[in-house]
Amino acid sequence: MARLASFSVVFLAGAAQGYSLAAAVPQQQQHAQRSSLSIAMVSRRTAGLAEQVDQDKLYQPAEAVALMKKLASAKFVETAELHGNLNLDPKYNDQQIRTTVSLPHGTGNAVRVAVLAEGAAADAAKEAGADVVGFDDLIETIAGGTLDFDVLLATPPAMPKLAKLGKVLGPKGLMPSPKAGTVSATPGEAVAEFKAGKLEFRTDKQGIVHVPFGKVSACACVCVWRVCLRVARSHDGSLTPHPSPTSSLSPQVDFTEDKLTENLMALAATIDKNRPTGCKGKLWNTATLSSTMGPGIKLDLASLKSAA
Repeated sequence: MARLASFSVVFLAGAAQGYSLAAAVPQQQQHAQRSSLSIAMVSRRTAGLAEQVDQDKLYQPAEAVALMKKLASAKFVETAELHGNLNLDPKYNDQQIRTTVSLPHGTGNAVRVAVLAEGAAADAAKEAGADVVGFDDLIETIAGGTLDFDVLLATPPAMPKLAKLGKVLGPKGLMPSPKAGTVSATPGEAVAEFKAGKLEFRTDKQGIVHVPFGKVSACACVCVWRVCLRVARSHDGSLTPHPSPTSSLSPQVDFTEDKLTENLMALAATIDKNRPTGCKGKLWNTATLSSTMGPGIKLDLASLKSAA
């Protein structure tokens, strides 16, 4: 009986092992099929654009900008972006970049600026074109979760009262900081700078900076509102135009190749200027340009530094 019991245990164990091996094979096949499907699910448009970029070539800045504009074929105005892989480990405080850059030709976006100030500073901010100006009332509005602005500026006296808003503003990247230029004793000047195209950027957890530096379209910012109008029929049967989401673009900015290149050079120079003290050796690993829906275009780092 003991031998029979032991034989049964061995038989059942072997059968279970065989079943698990047999069941593992289909799972591996399913995973391979899903991987092949994900690779195959590339649109014809994306595949066609990728074929026009030489993946082994390092492009000159002006050449890369021209190619990026050529390949921007989405049905909306795309954003020109620089993705810089830097030789930094952001878990160390002396290997982080958080700064601002004033692009010569702006970003092409209409920026909503809110200012925490009172008295003469508040009046100066209003004259400079700030969209929202307040103090205690604005703090209560933000605490309630209303964040209808892109940039929040604050005067030094307002900073102690902002401590309780850290959990609201921090995750959104809206907490004012002297390093970012969003804490200023002269908010009027700061408002003018951010309205003109000044923007803040920082390294992410992988030591990469992702920074927009313009819009990619031959005449997008001049006529996009007219081209992208959505038409809705009113109750009386007439047609009433409604602006599309892209109407937030600045209507007076026409990003030519030269203007995009100048913005790119200013951005690269700012990154080099703010090299962290803890960076050892080279700062740049790679630099890539792309539009919102376009392929990546690798930049020649030597020409990017020399031009900057």
